[in-house]
Amino acid sequence: MSQVTGQRLQRGFTLLELLVTILVVAVLMGTAVGGIRNMLDRNILAAEVNNLVMSLRIARAEAVKRNKKVVICKGQNAEGCSPNANTTVTWNDGWLVYVDCNGDLNPNSPSKCQRIQRGEPHSSRYSVSLVGSNLNTYVEYFPAGYPNTSVTFQINAPNNTNWRKVVVSPSGRITIEKPW
Repeated sequence: MSQVTGQRLQRGFTLLELLVTILVVAVLMGTAVGGIRNMLDRNILAAEVNNLVMSLRIARAEAVKRNKKVVICKGQNAEGCSPNANTTVTWNDGWLVYVDCNGDLNPNSPSKCQRIQRGEPHSSRYSVSLVGSNLNTYVEYFPAGYPNTSVTFQINAPNNTNWRKVVVSPSGRITIEKPW
């Protein structure tokens, strides 16, 4: 049996060691949480942009496939689809893609035309709007695949530091612009 004289056997941590460890962990967690939130905001913004781009591409493809005009307009029903549309309906309310068989821009016309898709923004915190001089309430694709007008949509994140522009060219090509 050995004896330890003059020395005490210690086990565990001192209070100072424990406080320093907790401080280091808190700083690391604070840094990680900020980065994760920024990543989530960027991913939600990308999902919003992809949702709109998918609807525009579906409208163009359906116009070519059906050899008929296809319209994408703001809102979830006929309120936002006429040229003299209700101004309270915005692109934030979603959009509607439908075949316009009789050319009246009304998705509820009594014809054999049909709705193709309803697009809804994923998050109400993100805003979708038209920018520039051409602020149409709708985009109409002709059977040749080109739109009635060139148009630019802007999708803004809630912090207004992240945004994307979805640009539809006169030829129908869709591009996405980023701020950086």
